[in-house]
Amino acid sequence: MDEKQRKHRIFKEKGKIEQVTHWDLDYLSREEINDLYVQKREKKYRESQSEHRSSGKKLALMLIGMGLALLAGALFLASRL
Repeated sequence: MDEKQRKHRIFKEKGKIEQVTHWDLDYLSREEINDLYVQKREKKYRESQSEHRSSGKKLALMLIGMGLALLAGALFLASRL
């Protein structure tokens, strides 16, 4: 088989690609690299914002529940007097 007729195949090592981050500097343009970093930064920001909102709601619900429990306890004690 002639060298020009042979198909060339490139094998990727998935583990190596996931661990090595400098490969993109060799293959992507600077604009593409910057776009990827911006997308990653925005994704992390959205994830962190949703975590903060949900933890605030959980805290508020917990405090309301504790307040209601204290109110119920106080009313119970007041009714016993």
